[in-house]
Amino acid sequence: MNNKKTLTSLAAASMVITQAGQMSVFAKGATADLETPAEKEEIKVEKTQKELLEEQIRNAQEKVDEAQSKLDEATPSMKDSTNQLNTVKANHNKASDDFKIANDAAYSYISNEISVNKNAIEQAKAELDALKLEKERLEKESLDSEAQKAQLEKDYQDAQNKYNELVSQGTIEGLTEQIVSQQKVVESVKVSLQEAQTKYDTVKGQFDEATNKINDLEAQITVQQSKVDTLSVQLATNEAAMQEASEALNNAQQAYDAATDETAKAELESQLATAQTNLAVATEKYNTVNTELKNENGVLSSLQRNLETVKSENQTAIDAYKEAQSILAHAQQDKVTADNQLASFQQSLEATKASIAQAEKDVTVKKDLLDAAKKSTEELSKLVDSTKVAYDAVQAQWNQGSLGFYENIGDTQAVDVIKEGISLGTTTLGDEMGAADLENMKKSLGMLDECNRLRALNGLPELKTSGLLMAVSQVKLNHTYHREGQFNTPHTHLYGTGENLAGGYSWDTFGEDADNKGKGPFRGWYGHEKEVLDKFYEEHPEEKGKDLWELITRYPDLYNQIGHYLNITMSNYTITGVSYLQRNDYDVFYKSGGFAQNFTSDQNFLDSAIDSSKTYDTSVGQMTVSEFEAKFNEYYDSLKADLESKKTAYEDAKKALNDAQNNGNAIANATKAYEEALAKLEKLKANEDTTNLQIQEAKKAVTTAISKVTEAQENVSKAEKVKNEKAETVKVMQAKVDNQKKVVDSKVQNVTNAKVAVDGAEKAVSTVKDTIKKSEQSAAKLKVELDAAKVEMDSKKKAYEETKKLAEKANEELSKLDTNKAEEETKKAGLSSKMEQAKSDKETAEKELKSANVKLKELKDSKKTREDLKTSMEELSNKLEKIQNVLTNVSKDLKENGAKSDVVRGELASLEKEQTRLDDVLTYYHSLVDEIMTMTSGGVDLTEEAELLSKLQVAIEALENANEALADAQAKYDVEKVKYDALTKDVENAKAELAKAEAALNAYLNPAPAPSPETKPEVKPETKPSVPETKPAGGKNENVITTPAKGEGITLTETKKENTTTSTNTTKTQDGKVNTAAEAALGFYALSGVLGLAGVAFTGKHARKED
Repeated sequence: MNNKKTLTSLAAASMVITQAGQMSVFAKGATADLETPAEKEEIKVEKTQKELLEEQIRNAQEKVDEAQSKLDEATPSMKDSTNQLNTVKANHNKASDDFKIANDAAYSYISNEISVNKNAIEQAKAELDALKLEKERLEKESLDSEAQKAQLEKDYQDAQNKYNELVSQGTIEGLTEQIVSQQKVVESVKVSLQEAQTKYDTVKGQFDEATNKINDLEAQITVQQSKVDTLSVQLATNEAAMQEASEALNNAQQAYDAATDETAKAELESQLATAQTNLAVATEKYNTVNTELKNENGVLSSLQRNLETVKSENQTAIDAYKEAQSILAHAQQDKVTADNQLASFQQSLEATKASIAQAEKDVTVKKDLLDAAKKSTEELSKLVDSTKVAYDAVQAQWNQGSLGFYENIGDTQAVDVIKEGISLGTTTLGDEMGAADLENMKKSLGMLDECNRLRALNGLPELKTSGLLMAVSQVKLNHTYHREGQFNTPHTHLYGTGENLAGGYSWDTFGEDADNKGKGPFRGWYGHEKEVLDKFYEEHPEEKGKDLWELITRYPDLYNQIGHYLNITMSNYTITGVSYLQRNDYDVFYKSGGFAQNFTSDQNFLDSAIDSSKTYDTSVGQMTVSEFEAKFNEYYDSLKADLESKKTAYEDAKKALNDAQNNGNAIANATKAYEEALAKLEKLKANEDTTNLQIQEAKKAVTTAISKVTEAQENVSKAEKVKNEKAETVKVMQAKVDNQKKVVDSKVQNVTNAKVAVDGAEKAVSTVKDTIKKSEQSAAKLKVELDAAKVEMDSKKKAYEETKKLAEKANEELSKLDTNKAEEETKKAGLSSKMEQAKSDKETAEKELKSANVKLKELKDSKKTREDLKTSMEELSNKLEKIQNVLTNVSKDLKENGAKSDVVRGELASLEKEQTRLDDVLTYYHSLVDEIMTMTSGGVDLTEEAELLSKLQVAIEALENANEALADAQAKYDVEKVKYDALTKDVENAKAELAKAEAALNAYLNPAPAPSPETKPEVKPETKPSVPETKPAGGKNENVITTPAKGEGITLTETKKENTTTSTNTTKTQDGKVNTAAEAALGFYALSGVLGLAGVAFTGKHARKED
């Protein structure tokens, strides 16, 4: 008998007990109601009724006695069965305890040995990894050092070539002589500049003095002009007042005369006609002079334009003169430079000839050395460089992982999701253990096929996939394992998809699945949960075939156990995405890891994980699983092949170069030395030819410079002549403009005078008219006004004459100031011409000095460049020596590292062999407790474990025997218990009948009084048995624990389902305690856990369903 039979027996016994308990709880005896005897004839009613009731009591008592007798007869047998069952249970408990002790001892020992050995393996691996890292570090240091060496050699050669090239153009010694010569030129130009500066400062001082005097005079003139203007205004005011008073006196006189003399009145009429005639004449004159003013302004504008033209020509002449002077200075400097350059080239030629002679000897020596060994690794080095560049490029694309694939197929939504994962900080490109890694993505694709295979078994259509859903699954799985903080669920709730999670299973889904329980994580998601559902259907056959989602609304506990299964088989889901990652090195070694599968419909919008305004359309980019796999495999295979070929090419090139270098350093060194010597000689010969050409060019440059100096001197003379002519033209044109301004000013005054005449004539006409009108007043009144006008006239005349004297004096002082200013301006004009010339001379000297300093700096920089190159070459030589020492030490360390690695690998091999043996022991141990295999050690190599496993086997056999005995005793007890319970029920029923009969007789002998007409009998409402009611459990269901089979891992689910309801089946034990189905299941789970010792996994289920 095996463990499976034992478990079956236990389950059967438990079912008998449960059924018996249920019978005890729910069976209800049916007691027949007392028949109401037919009414007898009136004269026999009382006697017959009583007799019948008494007879019923006797019959009932007999039945009670008979039932009690049978119960008494069955009681000893029931006690014997009970005692026998208790004894067997005690024996079973002891066997179970013995098994547990033996099992714990064996398992603890084996587990400890495995743990110790694994720790030793891990330690050896860690040491090997450390040695590997150190080797990689040393190899990298070697490569880096080689690269540094190559770079240093290149830098040294570049510096040498550059130095040789510069030396061919001028040696340090030759440049030193040129610097001394140029310094003399700089000093000479400085003297010229100082002289020009002194001359300019002197003229500038005189010019500034004249300017200051003019400014002072202008200030005085401004003040005096202000006084003149004030007095002029005052004089004009007083004159106007006097004129007004005179006119008023004249008007008053004329009005008085006209009022007293008719002749005078006629005279006024004549004056009015004359005044009107004068107004017409004045107006005509005003128009004439105004036209003349416009004409003269036109002439002035023309002259001013001509003045600006000749001024521009004058400035052009000045600029041309300055430019000619600058060209002359440059020509003179170029001549000095050409002379120095010619001398330098001649010196360089001599130095180069000497260097060539020495280089020819050096080439001969190096050639003799090379003849002994002549082979170059140059081509191999180039090959290494080129293959390294190609390999790095493909590796960079490989490190893009799934992001690179999604970009390749143009799925922008998937690209954005991966980038969101990167932004969340939990998805890292290049992470070989992450879900976005191409290798891990390829391992996950088998899950798509396995899911559709299981759906086909259930008559469901295949799910499609897309880059979007695959990216969502990858990002969510990475976030589950790499997000920071503590969470009560592994589900991240990103993107709002249904999700299954699992850990601990194998990613290999390509094997056989004879029992169709699912491969990889589907073993837990589908297989285990389908077993739960099948068992439910066995217990509730009436529910089979009904909609699962409707079913779990009535059985929510079932929902918590089959959430993964529901996600896989849901008909509303049409598209899915899967992912896989490696959690640690254990997963790498055992092909296990973390898994995720996400589900949604093809018409849904997923919210972005980081942008609340963004959604992803699941209907975009869908394709069949085969289409997706074809695209991925094409990309993966092509990139993988390219990566491997590039890596192989690079490693082969490195090996070839390394072999050549290790076997032919002398060849390389000799070749390098010869090539360097030959290159130096060729460079020197080329420099000699170049220098000869440069000398010829330098001689031509000297001749050209002399010619340019002569030409520039002639151009300066010509430009100076033109400048002077243009300056004279400006003076003549300026005089014409000034004269025309005076003409215009005269015309302006004429217009002003004419306007005043017009205004006066208009006023005269108005005044005569007013006088004529005024003469119509009384003579007495006019006489008074006439006298008053005479007094006013005298007052205004006096004020005018006093102001006139003051104004004349002020004008005399202003005239003197104007004369002084004109004299100073004439002096300033003469100084201005001199200052411009002095300034031009100074600027020319400054340019010459700047040019000379630039040339001096170029010479110094050129010399410093050669000196710096020489110093740099010495430093590079020292660095090359140091880097060679580093390479020697690294090579030594790499050999020592290899030796240590070999030792550790040997130790690791022994430990892994021991691990294999211990794994076989553990498998044998499981075969004992699970009885999956026959209980023989077979080829297992047992050592210290043999005794413990032998004891365990004995304990298992004892426990199985105890289980069998317990099942038999329980069965016998159950049979007796059923009989005894039935007899007990019979006694209770008989007693109930007796009590009923006695009550009937008592009611007959003691009848109750009849009710009054107003009183109605109380009718109690019909009561119904209380049935526990459960309401729908709101919200989402949380995690539930399930037990996968041995060796399987953790499974988690996330599914959405609303409006679920809960119902609970209960059973009552013999002692009245109610056991729930969950408690019963837990009891069997505990027992199977002890007997099976299967690996326990925790399954958190959070289901989701779209309505």
